[in-house]
Amino acid sequence: MSAPPPTPPSGGPDDIDDTIDDEAELPADPEMEALVAEAEAPSPRRTFWLRVGQWGVGGAILVALGIAVARFGEQRQLLEIAREARPAWLLLALALQALTYVADARLWEHILVEAGTHRPLRRLLQLTVAKYFLDQAFPSGGVSGTVLVVRSLTRSGVAPSTASAALVLRLATRWLTYALALLLALGAALAWSKLPDAALGAAALFTLGLFALSGLLVWLMWSPPQKAHPLLERVKPLRGVVRWVLAADAGVMQSPSLFARASWLQLAVQVLDAATLWAGLAAVGERGALLPVLAAFMLASAFRSVAVVPGGLGTFEAGSVGALVAFGIPAVPALAATLVFRGLSFWLPLLPGAALAHRETRRRLRAR
Repeated sequence: MSAPPPTPPSGGPDDIDDTIDDEAELPADPEMEALVAEAEAPSPRRTFWLRVGQWGVGGAILVALGIAVARFGEQRQLLEIAREARPAWLLLALALQALTYVADARLWEHILVEAGTHRPLRRLLQLTVAKYFLDQAFPSGGVSGTVLVVRSLTRSGVAPSTASAALVLRLATRWLTYALALLLALGAALAWSKLPDAALGAAALFTLGLFALSGLLVWLMWSPPQKAHPLLERVKPLRGVVRWVLAADAGVMQSPSLFARASWLQLAVQVLDAATLWAGLAAVGERGALLPVLAAFMLASAFRSVAVVPGGLGTFEAGSVGALVAFGIPAVPALAATLVFRGLSFWLPLLPGAALAHRETRRRLRAR
């Protein structure tokens, strides 16, 4: 059963979307605020200087990668590639990257519609960009940014149980589709790449871990416990997830059709990201098949996920160049295409993402 719509400030239930606009705020729900506060609680190790050090490490890796490619490749080739970049392919890469935000916002929209509520796609796009910034600045497997969106939705009148279901469903489908895409990437790497066995083994272990994590979450979704198991309570990330499951609307969380649609949209985001890298390769004059590029992108994403550097700065670039080279792409075009991808997917959205995240934070403080 879907959660009933929240009581509007005035009028009947059908008027909820008319009485609450983009700027309206409702009093914070105490239970939801407690769940969010636990999810956002910073670790003592995540100090300012540690964060500065992480960014510094990422920058050093990126500089070292550029020096290595320039030394072992043709130094003039990068300049030639920059001069001869194909604008049409760059525009296609930009369009593909923009579609990732549309797909992500549509995922939120599907969940809200399943629960019997609605929010404008424009508003969901804004929250998606803000979510992106937090996911990059504070890597947490997608939790930090998703929590921001959940909190914003509940303040605008979405039922807390619906918001909780949205968070759980998004995490489950994200991790599951990530694992499936990585499994496909490993198969392609075994067939076509020259990646060393150690790299393949590490990626395989990471993939197994993702399958285990997503499997546990899916099991909790369809067989929610009455209370958190003592063993799960000892593991802080799992403790938080179990509490979100317990607070979620089972009708939304356990909808098979919604789970399938959410999974397809999560997979679409990953394919669009890989297609952006593929278009970046075409922009620098290197044409290749999409499947090997998708495999290289997923392997680089796995490398980024296990790194301690915010946004995978340096680590993604190194993983992407290494994986593309293993699939037969020359090093200099691989670096150029990776930089195009990171410019569009990482650097370009950072400023608007930071501004939107700051605005959401100010709204939260005003609502207290």
